[in-house]
Amino acid sequence: MVKSFLIALQLLTIIPVRVGGEVTDRDMARSAVFFPAVGALIGILAAAAAVALRSPWSPEIAAAVVIVVLTLITGGLHVDGLADTCDGFAVKSTGDTETDRERRLGVMKDSATGAIGAASVACAIVLKFALLSSALKGDVWHAAGTVFMLPVVSRWALVAASWRGNPARHEGLGKVFVGGISDAAVAGATLLACLPVGAATAVGAGISLSLPFGIGLVLVCAAVTFLSALFRRRFGGLTGDTLGAVAEISELLFLLVMTAWNQPST
Repeated sequence: MVKSFLIALQLLTIIPVRVGGEVTDRDMARSAVFFPAVGALIGILAAAAAVALRSPWSPEIAAAVVIVVLTLITGGLHVDGLADTCDGFAVKSTGDTETDRERRLGVMKDSATGAIGAASVACAIVLKFALLSSALKGDVWHAAGTVFMLPVVSRWALVAASWRGNPARHEGLGKVFVGGISDAAVAGATLLACLPVGAATAVGAGISLSLPFGIGLVLVCAAVTFLSALFRRRFGGLTGDTLGAVAEISELLFLLVMTAWNQPST
């Protein structure tokens, strides 16, 4: 259990942790159950920054800092995946399915980021900033809960996407997770993702969060299903980059629901 959590922490963050012994592909796949728990640690840092900064300065400054925290603590892993995935999508079709897939995968593997990839990241950051700024103007419990749950839900989305997906490549980190996660692992990850809202609702602090959280999770689940099918057609399956794109898109969709639910009164 501890080893699996440390592996998940090592995979998803830049936090320096030491994992003893040999780490196999199976060990890494089993660590997926703790992805939402790692998201919760990230969420605590982001929510603390949001609450601490929104009153003395402004919701906009707090939103900007939250985005920086979410990006830096992951080493920009998911943002890079979004950029590479969009660059792959930008490759024009030649009419030959297999040739197109190989060209797209080759572009995604290239370390250079193209114009489409850079534009997609810029758009994602602008949207996230606008939605976070709006969310942080509302009730403090809703604002803190939204920021806290944001990385939890997006890390759960990684597990959900990998669960029934198929790998586009025969090598790489994505192949370890895609199609290699057990039913028990996804069930455990789902329980961990829902636990914080359930606990908060039980003590009366998260009642305003429970319904929009449920709606947001359903929307993210639908998006994961759609994106998995789309990536299968476009790339032949999922890669580490497409999983990063899933995480970023899931955050935007979840933010959209949570922000729309709790618009401040005027």
